[in-house]
Amino acid sequence: MIIFKWLVLILIFALAIFLVIAFILYKIQKAKEEKEDRYLPDYIEKFPPPQSYQIIGRSPLDPLDGSDWPHMMAMISKRLIKHKVTKIVLINGTFMGEDPFDLFQAFPYLPVFIKNFIIRVSNFIREFIFADGSQFSLKYVHLLKTSLEGVDVSSFTWSSSNHHIGRLRGAFKLLEHLSSFDDKRILLMAHSHGGQCLALLTQILAGRFDSDSLQRQIVNKKKLDFVTLGMPARYRFQLNERIRLLNLINHKTALPLAGHFTGVPFTRDGDYLQQWGVEGSDNPSPILKDNRLNKELSLVLGAGSDPLRWKKNIKKRCRVPKDGHTYLIDYGDRGFFITTLLGHAIYTRKKVMLKNFKLLVDFFY
Repeated sequence: MIIFKWLVLILIFALAIFLVIAFILYKIQKAKEEKEDRYLPDYIEKFPPPQSYQIIGRSPLDPLDGSDWPHMMAMISKRLIKHKVTKIVLINGTFMGEDPFDLFQAFPYLPVFIKNFIIRVSNFIREFIFADGSQFSLKYVHLLKTSLEGVDVSSFTWSSSNHHIGRLRGAFKLLEHLSSFDDKRILLMAHSHGGQCLALLTQILAGRFDSDSLQRQIVNKKKLDFVTLGMPARYRFQLNERIRLLNLINHKTALPLAGHFTGVPFTRDGDYLQQWGVEGSDNPSPILKDNRLNKELSLVLGAGSDPLRWKKNIKKRCRVPKDGHTYLIDYGDRGFFITTLLGHAIYTRKKVMLKNFKLLVDFFY
């Protein structure tokens, strides 16, 4: 019994020492970060041009069950239709698609019924775990469809693999998908690295990658309005008079820079996954051929899987993408990093649907 009491006292003492050391290290790191914000060393990303972004402070959200919510969504629907936006396509980001770990790519001869079973099970698991966080859930899509009368809303699925060739295949698939529509103007909303698929699509349309010339010709005649949600600043867009881009990013500081490490536990500074998804952050593919293709694509798209480059790029604290216009928005999602998915979950929450659509409609239409 005496030994047990001594063990408990030792554990309590060790825990106290650990907490004291952790607190001291936290204060030292926070002091370094405050100094960095004051003096902005050379390795920090240069501020983007003032006209390319706008910081939007925190404001109350309109409740889903409020009496004004259906009316305001109906007004948004009328504005979309007035500007001939008859179709909205929603695109999920990394790990939220049909083949995030390249299983189907590695085993192309899997029977269709097995593939469909795996997709259904993975969709069920995602809906159960994430609900409407970090993905356009079934309930989100249904709510948007019923709220925007006269506008067709659909989801586009791609592998969602976290590497160059996965995103490029997704962009080619998106080209084929868009070429099947008769709509002359389409609004595309992409979460996270789904936005990189949009960037690659613009490069395909500009002729940078070989593609079906008829599909390219059909899509080039359409007007495309892109809205990215928490897209890391990475691939470049080839914009023109028919392709417009608006970026919405969860952001909580006065500077147009990504957050500090000490803010991670409670999502203090905004979207950390958007900050960390920069060049060098890709996963290696389990397929040797795809790894070779990724190395080749790295020459034109920037480093894929490169931990050293990734670490260097994170230090730059790049927040604002180089193309389009960016709204840096305080969504008010402060909370434990697991519940907020490091600030990356908020964009597809049903409770911010109206806020996002107000912003994009006022910007585009």
